[in-house]
This record gives sequence, structure tokens and C-alpha cells, in this order.
Amino acid sequence: MLAMDLWEHAYMVDYMPAGKADYVEAFFLNLNWSVMETRFARLCA
Repeated sequence: MLAMDLWEHAYMVDYMPAGKADYVEAFFLNLNWSVMETRFARLCA
């Protein structure tokens, strides 16, 4: 499972209110997809 907090308090410290798209992009760029895939496979086994 993957969750992303999009309430203003989650990104206002690092991004201006208009920077929500930048926050989302940075979030996805910093994910380790191979770790997530391994954990998901372990859960489904």
C-alpha cells in the first residue's frame, strides 16, 4: 500500500501552496519501486 499526504500541512514547509505538483513529483521520484515490489510480492504470497 502506498499513501501520500496532500493536505497543505504536508508540503507547505518545503513548497509554496502552488507547489503541490512539485511535491507530488518529488514524492514519486524518491520512491524505491523495487523495495515496494518486493514487499507487495511478500504480502501476496
